[in-house]
Amino acid sequence: MSPNLKRSQDHYQENVLDPEAWFKIADRDYVELINSVDFQALFSSFNSPVDLLDVGCGTGKFPSMLREHLHKDSEINYDYLDPSSHCLSKTYSTLISPYHKRHAFHTTLEDLSTKFVPLSGYNVAWAIHSLYCVDQTSIVEVVDKLIKLTNPDNGVAMIIMANRDAFYHHIYDLYNHLFYHGSKNSFTAAEDITDALELLDKEAFVKQLQFEHVIPAAEHGLLEKYLHKCVFENLPLDMWMENTIMREFLSSYSDGKVYRFPQEVSVIMVSANADKSGELKRYWRKLEGV
Repeated sequence: MSPNLKRSQDHYQENVLDPEAWFKIADRDYVELINSVDFQALFSSFNSPVDLLDVGCGTGKFPSMLREHLHKDSEINYDYLDPSSHCLSKTYSTLISPYHKRHAFHTTLEDLSTKFVPLSGYNVAWAIHSLYCVDQTSIVEVVDKLIKLTNPDNGVAMIIMANRDAFYHHIYDLYNHLFYHGSKNSFTAAEDITDALELLDKEAFVKQLQFEHVIPAAEHGLLEKYLHKCVFENLPLDMWMENTIMREFLSSYSDGKVYRFPQEVSVIMVSANADKSGELKRYWRKLEGV
């Protein structure tokens, strides 16, 4: 098991995780994604019902936000995967029409058995902010598996990941350097995904999202919970601030009233069938308004 995956699993427990505090800030990621990708058009390109796999479903926040932007007569067979039983339970409670909850896989993508996967593969398989803990040595294999889980004729794999220059990575790397002397593995970044796709000789379509996470400087508790989620550890904020380098780093994002943490996120889409990449390209051009 990847050491980062173990830390993630330890954090995604009912008595540790605070999704309400996290999504006061980080739901901006999903707002930007929904505003940038026409999911209804994507789903409408397949025969109904659409078979979908959500890799690393978390607490089900994204599908619950997305459903408001889908046609009421849409039908989506929703399979979902997560190594946290707590997250699977939370997602189960969020999946209502137009989603038809189906299989819940208590595992990682690496260990997923294809026993219950549709014989024709999924129309859409997505991993939204969920591959950060994949070991660097396994990333090509994992990306290849995600693509192969989709329908070989027209399936689409979608991966949403923060770029290496995003605050998500900067804060984790500095935390690792200051408190662990760099001994922890780095998180996987969007650039690692696109590198893997090049090695797999897959044409990727990539859209860049840039936005900020904004936290009032006076809300120390909210800042603490946000930082905890970024690094998957619960070191008290006072201990962060006792370190001069960390304190000055965090202060550099604040004007005294608010913290503004810049995020850069890649939306990466790839077709399972190279012959279908033209259709995906046309869809992508529509997203870009070209």
